Amino acid sequence: MYLPAQGWHTTLNYGKVSCGWKRSSEGLEFEVAIPANCRALVRLPDGSEQEQAAGERQYFIAQ
Repeated sequence: MYLPAQGWHTTLNYGKVSCGWKRSSEGLEFEVAIPANCRALVRLPDGSEQEQAAGERQYFIAQ
């Protein structure tokens, strides 16, 4: 079971990294934000990995 949640971390050199998720009737919705000039490897609960450049992006896992 996944409860809605949101969290963030602010680094001194790069800025704010944030992520959150919620359950919808179709599955799980994730929102990830990466600071400018950075990249991240996003691992989702279904085992998939996505490389994400700076900015906000949404991910969806159907259930």
